[in-house]
Amino acid sequence: MAIKKVYIQTRKHVSGFTSSLRTSSAEAFLPTSVDPVNGLRRPHQKPAILRKISAAQQLSASEVVTHLGQTVVLASGTLSVLLHCEAVGNPKPTISWAKNGEEVKYNDRMLLQPDDSLQILSPVEADVGFYACNASNALGSDSVSIAVTLAGKPLIKASRATVINTESSAVTVDIGSTVKTIQRANVTISCQVAGEKFFDLPYRYLTAVLSSAGTSTRSVLTSSSGTNMTVSPGSSALIGCAVDGHPTPNITWLYSGKPLSLRHRLLAAGRILQILNVSDAPDGEFSCLAQNEAGLLTQKTSLAIQEYQWSGDKLMACSASCGPKGVQLPQLRCLLDGVEVNISYCKEKPKPALQPIACNRRDCPSRWMVTSWSPCTRSCGGGIQIRRVTCQRLTVKGNSVPMSNEACAQVSKRPVDTQNCNRQPCVEWVASSWGQCNGPCIAPRLAVQHRQVFCQTKDGTSVSSDQCSSLSRPLSTQNCWTDLCGVHWRVSLWTVCTATCGNYGFQSRRVDCVHIRTNKPVMEHHCSWRPRPANWQRCNIMPCENVECRDTTRYCEKVKQLKLCQLTQFKSRCCGTCGKA
Repeated sequence: MAIKKVYIQTRKHVSGFTSSLRTSSAEAFLPTSVDPVNGLRRPHQKPAILRKISAAQQLSASEVVTHLGQTVVLASGTLSVLLHCEAVGNPKPTISWAKNGEEVKYNDRMLLQPDDSLQILSPVEADVGFYACNASNALGSDSVSIAVTLAGKPLIKASRATVINTESSAVTVDIGSTVKTIQRANVTISCQVAGEKFFDLPYRYLTAVLSSAGTSTRSVLTSSSGTNMTVSPGSSALIGCAVDGHPTPNITWLYSGKPLSLRHRLLAAGRILQILNVSDAPDGEFSCLAQNEAGLLTQKTSLAIQEYQWSGDKLMACSASCGPKGVQLPQLRCLLDGVEVNISYCKEKPKPALQPIACNRRDCPSRWMVTSWSPCTRSCGGGIQIRRVTCQRLTVKGNSVPMSNEACAQVSKRPVDTQNCNRQPCVEWVASSWGQCNGPCIAPRLAVQHRQVFCQTKDGTSVSSDQCSSLSRPLSTQNCWTDLCGVHWRVSLWTVCTATCGNYGFQSRRVDCVHIRTNKPVMEHHCSWRPRPANWQRCNIMPCENVECRDTTRYCEKVKQLKLCQLTQFKSRCCGTCGKA
């Protein structure tokens, strides 16, 4: 009976489509300690090309757009192929393209777009090959390939590159490369094939999940020797188990040799373990066990959780450049893996005791010392004030030692010891004589009088009142006694009411402003300081008992003469007169 060999293998040589599964690519992401709310600086980061596993987008019958991680199949009607390459890193990575290991030569068909995409116009069979996008900055580089092939035709990734290895005892190259290496080195030749059926579904999904995790979620692949990854506290992590075999192996995950009890999710048919909070697993090792009829394979990885910690290694500026009192205070910072983060992350950590450090404790150079200015000799019109200027040196012991003026003159110009002050002109308020007491009356025998007030210099020149604003301004009006305001309102008796009943009766009286002493009328405005009495009022406002038609006012004859009887209000009040023939 023939025995069919069943095996488990780990994929160590995969094309650029799945290069995100390599540990080196997964570890290219540095810890993300950027706090966008508080504006902390962004850390340096190795280049990392974003892998996007999705079907090539057929924008039209003739235009194909795809991301790295796909195989582009050229059809007879394909007129344009656009290969996208997106990379992250700090400093910003530089993008370059190579075909089969050689730099792409751009022309009128092979175009480099502004977003670093490579566009192939009117592709032909000569354009078939492996196109590699290379991203590099000062911290390193990353490279991912994409295959462009004809429909139904396999494509072998060949290279014409020359690989020189003078240090490592093992080197891996693509078929077709020229290798120069040391004696007894192990050389692995990779034969990678692309076609419409190039990748099986588990590896494509594994690549997609790990690639789409971004820089906020760390990802790592297990290995038989064990891999390590450092993560931030409280973050999530993806651990990939890159194994394959026939029959398809069953994947079992362990933590410290025991079944998982922490919060997790299994993705990609169990090939990816997502740890929702790495703080739940502070110590220990994760293992993936792959088992089928051929046997058992164990791969493992360890997570190291970074700790937030206070640091006082950074010092503030010295408080003095010389003398006995210069100190530097340590600046308290919160660090995560040596990178400063928001101090709120360290609030649970005890703060270290910070001690000031002496600095710049040395004799000061000679310098001019000045006293305060003396009071001005005059309050206006130009005065002088003086101060004392000496040359001294402050020693490290705190003593001030007199020096010669020449010692300070070599350092700086001698400050002045005399200056002018209060140069504004001397001014004063000047008032004219009071005018006559003939203003408006405000009370019995009390009126108002006025005078002019203006600002002028001591020599009699008139200036703006603003220049005297700091001086007390004299009054320009005041009350005064005058016989002209000895007045009062005089009223006469009320006249007889014009009606004995009804709503139209009124009476009047005379109101005059008269002098108290002479009893003669004067202008009414002299009495305006008191309310003017009324000179008119209604009277006899009561219902009339109309038992007979009679006149109720004494002006009825005039009403009849003026022919006003037809008006209702006069007809009722002059009923007797208006009713006569």
